[in-house]
Amino acid sequence: EGTKTRYLFGDPILSGRYNLVNMGMDNIYRPQIQLMAGYKPSVAKNMVDRDGGPIDTVGNGFHQTNAGIDFWWGMPFVQFGASQLITYSFDRKPNNDVGDGLTQEKRTRNLQYTTIVTLGHSFTEYKFSIQGGVILDHIGEEKIYLSDSFGNKSSRTLSPAQSNTAF
Repeated sequence: EGTKTRYLFGDPILSGRYNLVNMGMDNIYRPQIQLMAGYKPSVAKNMVDRDGGPIDTVGNGFHQTNAGIDFWWGMPFVQFGASQLITYSFDRKPNNDVGDGLTQEKRTRNLQYTTIVTLGHSFTEYKFSIQGGVILDHIGEEKIYLSDSFGNKSSRTLSPAQSNTAF
């Protein structure tokens, strides 16, 4: 009887944006344009290292860096935004036992593409805004390089994945 609360830390993210163009009252259809970049080190428990069950993992196991561009039309009656990010995952060399006498020597992942589209309206007289949108996330193919205790090498390929979110 009772409950147990458990907290886990995820991978930290260092990111930044640079304004190339600002919106202005002189032309409400000129978008704000920003360049984005970020880095995420793999420090949290993750499925790649297999140190814990799926419930106890919060990271993806890869050090990652990303770059992209963001457009935001926030002045017109209908507000609109679009962003495109590309994420590069650095190769992993976990050297861990994955069962059946196999050791995971290396793990690679192709590029990840993230597209975000938003739409909304700001009720300025009420200081209230409604925003919605979609996130389309394409995660590239992963390749896992394995070896057994006899030195035989093999590999497994994980197909690309698509994750779509509406908000």
